Amino acid sequence: MAVKSELETRPLIAISAVPRSLDTGYGVDLGDTVAAGLVSGVLDAGGIPIVLPVVEGALAAAQLRSVDGLILAGGQDLALELSEEEMKSQPDPRWIDPKRDDHEFALWNAAHDSRLPVLGICRGAQLITHAAGGTLIPHLGGHDAGHRHEEERHPVTVSAGSQLAEAVGAGDLEVNTIHHQAVRAPAPGFEVSAVAPDGSAEAVESTDPDHWVVAVQWHPELMLGAPGGQSLFGALIRRAGRD
Repeated sequence: MAVKSELETRPLIAISAVPRSLDTGYGVDLGDTVAAGLVSGVLDAGGIPIVLPVVEGALAAAQLRSVDGLILAGGQDLALELSEEEMKSQPDPRWIDPKRDDHEFALWNAAHDSRLPVLGICRGAQLITHAAGGTLIPHLGGHDAGHRHEEERHPVTVSAGSQLAEAVGAGDLEVNTIHHQAVRAPAPGFEVSAVAPDGSAEAVESTDPDHWVVAVQWHPELMLGAPGGQSLFGALIRRAGRD
């Protein structure tokens, strides 16, 4: 029997892309982008990152056919249907992309059906919650530090015994704050595993022992050298490990 090489045994981790307008040498174009920290986080944890461009939802399951884990990345709001009162509280204009929403809902459904390990980041936590039947807060004030995210971190409390605690440790953790949509109530089959001082959910995770899903409101790719950063990518890679 042939022995697999080290590269052949490293898990392939799919990362959902963020569509952005890009200035190029030939003018403005649209590109499917991924933050460098996500790539570094996967590589340093021993995985191989694969960027998934936004395509029709019908193709999502095929995109995941050969991978071992999925990261649903942050960036952009979900294009939720909001009441007139909720619209008044929204940033103007909202940064939304319904085509990306459709693609990532299909990615989540395919990952759920195949029990693929999933790490949700910020928007990813909100998308998983919404897709699985939970509810969201359309706008949560005071949780978006923007470019000040390095110095304006805040504490969260991680629940003992949770999958998140296994990855980052239980108790207090300092994380960045770059979101304004948020989880209101977790979906059936999920539970809150970290909260902010104001009581808002900072992480949710699956209670299904056969499906590892951890989703956080913070951006671990922007704090790789801190607790709650690189350790999350390590936890995903361990769950996605190949025999």
